[in-house]
Amino acid sequence: SRTLLEEVREGQIRINEVFDIRKLAMYSSLLNLFGARHGSYIINLRFYYNPITSKLEPIAFDGNSGMRSKNFVPFMFTDMEKDTIYLRELYKALKVVSRPDYLDKIVDQHKTKLNEYKNILGTEFNGQLFNYNNLKSNQKILKKEMIDIENKFAHKNLMDLE
Repeated sequence: SRTLLEEVREGQIRINEVFDIRKLAMYSSLLNLFGARHGSYIINLRFYYNPITSKLEPIAFDGNSGMRSKNFVPFMFTDMEKDTIYLRELYKALKVVSRPDYLDKIVDQHKTKLNEYKNILGTEFNGQLFNYNNLKSNQKILKKEMIDIENKFAHKNLMDLE
């Protein structure tokens, strides 16, 4: 798996040859939704090598989530010209995660636990443990990235995004 990661990092092979791109696309979308930029730094990247698929799968680690993002942070090894297969999956993931009801459903489903953790950890994090408005703002950034991908590939007529 180390060789695969080095080859994709150096641009010798495309990320769809190394990663489970569906999982990677959702991982990238969720990191951005939750403002977990810290988890996208190279020192915090963690992967599972799936022996059945022979692909790497992302493991979320040390995201420091909850931040309001200013822009979309792409997966660091993405080549916007070559990785059209991955970008199609990213578009699909962004389409799901940027929907307002997606976030509302997660928050509603985990309301009890969120409040419990807020109470337990609130003093250490100065009450900034969970900010729904940050997540809603981040969803707007996801939507913009989705539209940017759509426009880029519609213009080039490279793929059917649906």
